[in-house]
Amino acid sequence: LMDPMLDEFEEAARRVRYSAPRIPVVSNLTGGLVTETGVFDAHYWRCHVRQAVQFDAGVQAIFGPGTNLIKAAEDVLRLLGHNMPPEEEAA
Repeated sequence: LMDPMLDEFEEAARRVRYSAPRIPVVSNLTGGLVTETGVFDAHYWRCHVRQAVQFDAGVQAIFGPGTNLIKAAEDVLRLLGHNMPPEEEAA
């Protein structure tokens, strides 16, 4: 389904100037922490379009082995909730 657009997409991605991440980044392509500079290039993004997303592996990389995705989502939402103003202030 995505194959017909890959060449044009990679060509467009070559025109983007990439730089090393300033914060830790987990790649959905590999499921692991990005440790090398220059990993994000046109070829990386072409592969990202075409290959399966390694979302569960990425969650494991962030939260640790054996992490339950639902539990991880609850933890993130709980943390986000602590930064929200009380309902009466939000209105």
